[in-house]
Amino acid sequence: MHQSSRYADLILLGLASPEGEQGLARLERSFRRVQAMTLGLPTALFILAAADFDSREILQAS
Repeated sequence: MHQSSRYADLILLGLASPEGEQGLARLERSFRRVQAMTLGLPTALFILAAADFDSREILQAS
């Protein structure tokens, strides 16, 4: 991540939305891990992603 994002102005990172009883605990662990991975990088925006979101529709070239 550091190598591919070092010249970026903004980094967008999706986190799984908390679901179920243990959802918030998992979200907290994930956030801490990803936050540590982004130390020293440009501004990062963390986004809660829906579990059933299909990113292929957006990422496919038209």
